[in-house]
Amino acid sequence: MNPSPDPGCDVDGSAGSDALAEMPLLPFDRAAYAPALRYLGDPAFCAERPLVMRPIPGSADFDAFGPFPYSTPPVDSGTFLAGMAALGAVTWTAVMRPGWQLPSLAGFDPLPIKEHFVHRRLGPALAQSPRARKHIRRGLAIWTIDLCAIAEVRADIVRLHGDLEARAPLSRVARVDAAHIDKLAGLAGMRCVVARASGRIGAFLIFAESGDEIHCHLTAGSMEALHLDAMYAIFDFLLSTFGRSHDLYMGGTPAGPNGEGVGRFKARFANARVPVFLARVVLDTARCENLVRDLGSHRWFPPYRDPLIDQGIMTMPDGRT
Repeated sequence: MNPSPDPGCDVDGSAGSDALAEMPLLPFDRAAYAPALRYLGDPAFCAERPLVMRPIPGSADFDAFGPFPYSTPPVDSGTFLAGMAALGAVTWTAVMRPGWQLPSLAGFDPLPIKEHFVHRRLGPALAQSPRARKHIRRGLAIWTIDLCAIAEVRADIVRLHGDLEARAPLSRVARVDAAHIDKLAGLAGMRCVVARASGRIGAFLIFAESGDEIHCHLTAGSMEALHLDAMYAIFDFLLSTFGRSHDLYMGGTPAGPNGEGVGRFKARFANARVPVFLARVVLDTARCENLVRDLGSHRWFPPYRDPLIDQGIMTMPDGRT
């Protein structure tokens, strides 16, 4: 997560609070998803929403986070926050579901952190450049793209995501473990697209489907697959298969040296962008102030956590950061 907003972007002012209250829950919002978050802390529930309780290093306290990738809070935000306070959490931090607007976020001290790329089924026609279309044609000529159950390709997903973690500076929340993938395989609404060539899977994309929305969750590919345009073929398949019936949420521009290129890639399949906010809620002011006094203050939320340790720059296996 980037604690600073991206300036100068034209955003899609999508649904207001009434429409957002009617949004169908995502698989990430359901109790069955909580065990998939164990790699981040102890799974918990509040107002039937999953989250994680995390020990705070250097103290006996803990705070609440998530879920990852984002949260759709209940309409009754007061009861939701009171429930987390009753669990004993000092603070709660979460990325809000893309498209939530400020009037819907009262009480969450929302910070705009970035925009996510979206292909809206009723949005303007997609205008792809000749170069993008060339990459798509090349990818489709090399790769066979299939929809499949996550469990069927579990070993390939673990392999490819593990390779990605070994070469890319992912944040802690994005460094999922094999158990996370196993739990996804058993959740209703979670699906997978794979790119195959010569009998081998070179890339995958796991997404959540709920109502008329699709949200990309995890994706990775081998270096060969990336060079041979497997991701172009996968995203073209998503648009061809779901683009007229669903709004496709593709995530934002990640941090790190490859982030700008990933953002340019996603923009080639998007006809809108939506703001994404970080919820920053202090549930126990006195304990939070004590933690800041004892552990130090950072330009981050929660302020007592060091972002370089908590979420930010990761040390690579070869020592790079």
